[in-house]
Amino acid sequence: MRASAMDRKQADELVHEIAGMIAQSEVRESDDWVSVSVVAIVDEASVQISSYRYDAEGRAEPGNPGDFSVNRKFRELNAAMQQPTGRQWKSALMQIRRATGEVTIDFEYDDASRWKVTPLNIDTMPQRLRPG
Repeated sequence: MRASAMDRKQADELVHEIAGMIAQSEVRESDDWVSVSVVAIVDEASVQISSYRYDAEGRAEPGNPGDFSVNRKFRELNAAMQQPTGRQWKSALMQIRRATGEVTIDFEYDDASRWKVTPLNIDTMPQRLRPG
């Protein structure tokens, strides 16, 4: 699949759709969140999603990014953004700020584990992922 203007439009629509799904899921979970960070790691076999929601003091707790339809949407986004060379991103970091509705998303094309929370970084990574 080659990237085109239509694919960019589709990618933009998917980003907004994913953000809406995540925000709705978080609202069902908690009224106290001010921002959310979601990491999606996409490979040929799977899509791994992890998330944290943050309160007004910046405290992190594991979030609820929604059901597996969010995983499917991230896979669709990955396909829509495939570069003409066939290169695809390996992980994405989506951040949502509740008060403004601002959504930012960054993509990692080389290191799939850039934003991955592991037992070795569980004490620091949630704060590194927090929207600034």
